[in-house]
Amino acid sequence: MSFSIADLFKEYDESGFREREQKCLQQVIKQKQTAIVACGGGTPCHLDNMALMKGNGTVVYIKANTTQLVANIGRSKEVRPLLEGQNNLGEYLDNLLAQRYVYYEQADHILPANDISLATFDQIISSCINRQWQQAQRWRHDAERLRRRFNEAFWVEELG
Repeated sequence: MSFSIADLFKEYDESGFREREQKCLQQVIKQKQTAIVACGGGTPCHLDNMALMKGNGTVVYIKANTTQLVANIGRSKEVRPLLEGQNNLGEYLDNLLAQRYVYYEQADHILPANDISLATFDQIISSCINRQWQQAQRWRHDAERLRRRFNEAFWVEELG
């Protein structure tokens, strides 16, 4: 059984939706598979989601201005509960972006929505792969250091 975002907002209100959203994010992360996760604009701004995302991957913010957002929303058939009943969508989005700015600016990469190219994504994917390689190197180094400490402790025990 699947629910739309609008259904979840109606059933659980925004805070209940955000809790479920975070659980889904945690489940995706637990799978430890390489993935691209496209989340909604509110995801990084609630609970500790931005820290969770940055701690487990590379966060890319596709930065659109209000005019672009209004146009995109106008073309979408998706019901966005936070936007329902807004008389001045542009003003509402300006305020929302201002509130969320502190979260969005924490992204590892910020791309202007009007200037996205395959070359840009290629660079980001390369940096993600490099980041994973560096993390693996740190884990190997830490494991080797622990192995040496264990061997030294064991050797001291044997002598004592």
